[in-house]
Amino acid sequence: MWGVTASVSTLAIANEEIETTPAQQAQVEKAKDVKKLSDVIVTAQYRAQNIQKVPTAITAVSGKDLAAKGSTFIGDVLTYTPNAAAENPDGDSRPRWYIRGLGTGDVAASTVFPVGVYADGVYLNAPVAGAGDLFDLERIEVLRGPQGTLYGKNTTAGAVNYISKKPNFSDKPNGYATIGLGDHNLRTFEGAANGKISENVAVRGAFYSEDRDGYAKNIANGEDYGNVDKKSFRFQVLGKINDEWDALVNLHSQTYNGLGSNGSLSVGKYWGIYERPKGRDTNLDLDENNKIQHDGASLTLTGDLGGGYSFTSITAFDKTTQKSISDAKSSASLLMLKNA
Repeated sequence: MWGVTASVSTLAIANEEIETTPAQQAQVEKAKDVKKLSDVIVTAQYRAQNIQKVPTAITAVSGKDLAAKGSTFIGDVLTYTPNAAAENPDGDSRPRWYIRGLGTGDVAASTVFPVGVYADGVYLNAPVAGAGDLFDLERIEVLRGPQGTLYGKNTTAGAVNYISKKPNFSDKPNGYATIGLGDHNLRTFEGAANGKISENVAVRGAFYSEDRDGYAKNIANGEDYGNVDKKSFRFQVLGKINDEWDALVNLHSQTYNGLGSNGSLSVGKYWGIYERPKGRDTNLDLDENNKIQHDGASLTLTGDLGGGYSFTSITAFDKTTQKSISDAKSSASLLMLKNA
């Protein structure tokens, strides 16, 4: 459903005239009217190729499919990708990537995942930067590893490419806007707008906002725990230097004030004989706070060198900061220390 594949049968007819019965002629006309799936173009090997001609294990998920399913977390996409998963026990900001069984559960700031994550050609090194919001995307490519030849040493398990929609030179302004509502007071807003400034300059802006109450309760104060508060935007400027050369400027920012995580242990017994906690309720007398700020900018220069050769240069700056306050002495933590 998520991976896109196409298999089209065509009817070949000789150029020479052949006598056909009315039934055969009707069959030929019917074959001409069959709707064919459009080609799926990927850039997994740093060149535009039809996915059916790429000699590697790859799944491409289109942005249209993502929008139709309402997916906002990368783990939802990988659920439909063979041999891949990105679970989020620590919240949407720190998925634990696994492809073909290779990955790591260590989400410390110094950890380098064996799954390389790239956004518009820029490598995202920090674990908290690898779960960008899924909005206004052209497609997502998931490559099974190892991919060290093309993507470097940190892709033993594979690589994931986010490709956002680029500005276009349509004469009419175009874009979209969506609003979503759900359980636990979920509210999502997403939109994008594209405009042609001149014959050589086009711009595109996109944004995403998500707010949701937590699934769990903090017994100490009776308030919801694990709220979500995410805001993201992307602004791109595409300029035509001449007929063969283009320059694309990409500015993006993400702010996570709430990640939907339940990092503190739930109330229950954990040492000795295990007793399953009732739900995910916790007991914290200190208000926890977790904020992630991810900002970046990139300049992509592409051109035709002639003779079948092309040139691509990506210069990028990417910065991710995380600030968190947590209660290390919740009821469950104290219980573990006592029994230990």
